[in-house]
Amino acid sequence: MKKLLIYPFTKEMCPLARYRNQLKEYELIAAIPAHGFGWEGKDVCEIDGGTPTGFILGGIFSDELKRCDAVLFNACDKNMEKEYAEYEKLAHMSVKEFVTAIPNVIPEPEITQSDLKLKEIPIPVVMVMGLGENCQKFDIQLSLRDTFIKSGYKVSQFGTKSYSMLFGFDSLPDMPETSLWKKTYLYNNLFWEAYKREKPDILIVGVPGGIMPITSYAYERFGETALALSYAARPDIAFLSYYHVVPTEEYFEMLRQYARYRLGAMNINFHASNTKLIVDNDIHALSYLTLKSQFVLDEAARHVPDMLPHIFNSLTPESSEPAYLKIIEILQQNVSLI
Repeated sequence: MKKLLIYPFTKEMCPLARYRNQLKEYELIAAIPAHGFGWEGKDVCEIDGGTPTGFILGGIFSDELKRCDAVLFNACDKNMEKEYAEYEKLAHMSVKEFVTAIPNVIPEPEITQSDLKLKEIPIPVVMVMGLGENCQKFDIQLSLRDTFIKSGYKVSQFGTKSYSMLFGFDSLPDMPETSLWKKTYLYNNLFWEAYKREKPDILIVGVPGGIMPITSYAYERFGETALALSYAARPDIAFLSYYHVVPTEEYFEMLRQYARYRLGAMNINFHASNTKLIVDNDIHALSYLTLKSQFVLDEAARHVPDMLPHIFNSLTPESSEPAYLKIIEILQQNVSLI
């Protein structure tokens, strides 16, 4: 196992630390946040709001560089460029492996006549969706994957993070310039080829972005990627992650109807993200506030107690594990899906 260092560590890197036991070929030994974040010496749970991980952030870059075999350089802000360049130079001089996490963006692809037929994916398809960015979809994908594998299933998977390959599966290619109908056929062909090549028992697909517009200026591509994916492989099971709100049964019914009739998701499980979305209409900006995962579960228990079996949070194993095992039970009982 190669020893891995991450710099600079940001919130979107939290799954790498929380699920570090699932990394393939790498052992995460250090993660250094940027100066000014105030995260040095803190457990990752202080950043993502979940249960304790035992992984403490911080360290001196030059010292940690001596201990590692590979470095994952995360994207940096403009005010960090000088320090970033110095650290990159140090890593080059130390002949360290550079691990890249570049978004899987592909140009306008060609469509052949043989592609113009949607192939049925003959295994259960589980889709992980969300109302937008930063609502822990990748945490769901990793914890769900772990549960299926430990239960003896062979999993084929496409993730929403550019660093998905560190966990042994590909990130879903982004095709921003491609029309909806082309995306649908190309995604369908991608899943079909993965099924033939890997011969899995189940397919997990992480859906990038959101399933619907949030505001008139944060429109999440109008949910087009989610729509193309749901046409490419109809979800047998869907996980829908929502931003923290004061939950009501009417709110969940609205989401359920939308996911059912627009995306064909009949079996829907709700994930209570511990991210609160803050919309500033004056400057047309979104920001995100991280809450404690137990807090959002307690809020659900207080406001919609009857729905608790269908609501969970991935950062709280006592909540997520029963939800995942229930899905496995449903799949085992439904012979047509296995």
